[in-house]
Amino acid sequence: MISAEEQRALSGAGATFAIAFVDRSKGRYADSYLEMVSKNKAEYTLLSLKFHGLISFACETLSEALHIAHEKNCSKLLFIEVGNISHLEDGVIRDVNEYVNENPNAKFIGHILQHQNGTFYIHPQFMLIDVEWAISNQVTEIMPEDSKRKWNTYKLERSNENFHDSYTPHWVAVGDKEKTQFKGRGLGWNIIHELARTNSEMLVWPKHIRNQKTFIYPTVKEEVTRTKGLVLDHTNYHRVYIANTEVINKFKFDIDESYEQVFTPCSGPLTFLLGYYAKATKLIAYDIEPLAISYIEDLKNNWDGYNYKEYVMDNILTSDALGAIYVGKGKRLDDADQFIKDLGPDFINWWEHNKHSIQGRLINLYNQDTWHEFKLYATKDVKTYVNVSNIFHYEPLAITYSVAERVTMLTNFRTFLKDKISSDCFLFGMNPINNSKSLNEISDLNTIPTFPWSKV
Repeated sequence: MISAEEQRALSGAGATFAIAFVDRSKGRYADSYLEMVSKNKAEYTLLSLKFHGLISFACETLSEALHIAHEKNCSKLLFIEVGNISHLEDGVIRDVNEYVNENPNAKFIGHILQHQNGTFYIHPQFMLIDVEWAISNQVTEIMPEDSKRKWNTYKLERSNENFHDSYTPHWVAVGDKEKTQFKGRGLGWNIIHELARTNSEMLVWPKHIRNQKTFIYPTVKEEVTRTKGLVLDHTNYHRVYIANTEVINKFKFDIDESYEQVFTPCSGPLTFLLGYYAKATKLIAYDIEPLAISYIEDLKNNWDGYNYKEYVMDNILTSDALGAIYVGKGKRLDDADQFIKDLGPDFINWWEHNKHSIQGRLINLYNQDTWHEFKLYATKDVKTYVNVSNIFHYEPLAITYSVAERVTMLTNFRTFLKDKISSDCFLFGMNPINNSKSLNEISDLNTIPTFPWSKV
């Protein structure tokens, strides 16, 4: 299990730079599906970073981003183009923050590329820029490429090594500041030119940060087929949690013994521990993944309620090939095993008398046609605890649905529960807007955030 403090550290919480998401692809998307993915992923990531306390926002231009960062007293700006589908909150921002702290004098860190004529330019997909330096030197635009323009600029030194091909140097530095005339200049040439003119330090992202990022180049027609494969990896929800990523206790989940039934996703020991904490006589364990239902049914029919890890290893993880499906092995599984043992005879007694009341049902909360399964197996008009966990802020699904669509779905589900199951339903889980946990009040969901790209 991972503590809240460990998750905050992993997310990069405490970073002092501002993070801006900007859609520079307006009207130039090569594929409507990749456009949807790019925008939805940006919304998801932006809100995730905010949930972890990071200064993040969406805007329309570099100039706007710099001025917002300045107003928020941030000395650096991490500029991210829509189309970046990296897991930024899973270590990327943390590593960027460490690299920035190791290089406090750098005015620019990004992807610096060499033009065929020998000059240098940038790809602005993911770049960090010093706010005061940029504003004071009027570097507030990313100037377009121009293959025919003759211009004078500085010769720069570069590494012999490349990350790939021949135009991706490991480093670029200002040399003797000799100016030469060139024909043609690449995207963002003005940023490199001003860095050289002001004799400022510029850095290229190191390998360990580059390798954590994924940019899908949504405006490049030739990349569409390849990048759809990358997206598929990010939308894979075929997994079964055999241990939880969060610390479990009844206070965190705001649950007590007043509930007669519990609805919860199939998610490791939490699935049946919520029923135990409520002393519920009925538990519907629902999931979108058939193997997750099978896992719960297997426990219900065969596990004795005690040696959880031993049972899982001997009867569920029966092949190495299943390792990619079952999540929560290693320390998390050890912690879950000990947690259950520490509950002692009281849990074993509850399990023995109530395990057969657990109903595993294949239900997709994003598909309203499957909600009738709750009606078929629930007891009507009794006090009910409904856990939706992070389903409405879950990356593999959030890539397909915008924030507005997810909030609409959640609101509809809340209405369904009240009208069809019980007027006394307590709905618990991650609010996709503000990360609060109680989802019962209409005011929780009445303000859907807007983004520059959602105006189109």
